Amino acid sequence: MFWKKKSIADAAGPISVPGFIGARVVEKMMKNPDLSDHWVEYKGVVRHRSNGDGICDIRIFDKWDTDHRGIKVTDFKFLDAHSDLIQFEGWFDEKSKRAEIKDLRKFENKP
Repeated sequence: MFWKKKSIADAAGPISVPGFIGARVVEKMMKNPDLSDHWVEYKGVVRHRSNGDGICDIRIFDKWDTDHRGIKVTDFKFLDAHSDLIQFEGWFDEKSKRAEIKDLRKFENKP
């Protein structure tokens, strides 16, 4: 029996960060993630672009941080009012596995 593979972009709420997007995040972090990065707790929220070209926008946040603050991220638009929670932001094309991600983390000694 065959099932249709569910698209990342069709998720209604937070999702685990897909591998091809995670690789771009690791590039931006300039190191391999370790346990202190809460990497396993990074989640993404997605929205389709309205032009229908198959490209989606993604915002990545640290679920560990939001849980400790008592904040429940529900969708992409929720983060409009909570931009301080966004760690990384960008776009992706699930078919071609192309992605562009910007590091929005606030660090004093950021390279």
